[in-house]
Amino acid sequence: SPNINRSDCKLMDNLDNISHILAIGGDGTVLRASKLINGNEIPIIPINMGTVGFLTEFDRDDVFKAIDMVIMGNYEIEKRTNCSCVLKRKINSNRCKEEDNIIMNDRGDTNYCDYTHKYPLSSKNKGEGEGECNNNNGTYCQKILPDALNEVVLITKSPAKMIHFEVYVNGEIVERVRADGLIISTPTGSTAYSLSAGGPILEPAVNAFIIVPICPFKLFSRPIVVDGNSEIKIKILKKSVLIVIDGNIEGFGKKGDELIFRKSDSYTYFVKGKPFYGKLKKLVDGN
Repeated sequence: SPNINRSDCKLMDNLDNISHILAIGGDGTVLRASKLINGNEIPIIPINMGTVGFLTEFDRDDVFKAIDMVIMGNYEIEKRTNCSCVLKRKINSNRCKEEDNIIMNDRGDTNYCDYTHKYPLSSKNKGEGEGECNNNNGTYCQKILPDALNEVVLITKSPAKMIHFEVYVNGEIVERVRADGLIISTPTGSTAYSLSAGGPILEPAVNAFIIVPICPFKLFSRPIVVDGNSEIKIKILKKSVLIVIDGNIEGFGKKGDELIFRKSDSYTYFVKGKPFYGKLKKLVDGN
């Protein structure tokens, strides 16, 4: 903007004194703002300066109205579900790479490497269930990936190649799929990539996730809506995959890797503006 000097804009390391975040742009700007918050309960005031702007609650003409609402305390907060994602990789050695941190599970009988934390996590976050992953079924390295507000997308690293994977819900296999990719969508993301790939639309408050194959080989491999308290596991059977979270490449998976998806402990908060079905009608009408 010609009225903003970039050199005067500083990113604060400490968010304790921030009450709200004003996100001016399109949906991509809102997604980036949600990553800056990093789990803090700071409401986002999204102002649409982009094209679609389904995540933006206020139009550009309403910016001062939105700010006045916040100053007067006359507004509602909408809490949106995030999806957590953990990448697990089985290794042949009892030691992980030097740069990884070796930790033990609750029982102390299995080595794990955790890429992001320096303290032991519950064994149920690493094995097939609490206490079930031991030296008889291998050692795993684990990487905790950023939470998704919209979706996690698994796509092949090689153009024109399909990925092969197994889908599990709460430990029960749902199907084996060959497809161009896979989307794990939150209710917020149901109107984004998931919708373009044939997924259903969910209200933001619905406690559910959507599993959407992208161009599956099998005709009857369709999107599935699962309970939001479920654990979704994707096991990669063939090919390497890119792990794309809210439009950013956050990791790489390979044959044998597992990805575990759950409802995150943290949420994203929005200052509520437009009603959901009003925005939906505008999206459907193409306006």
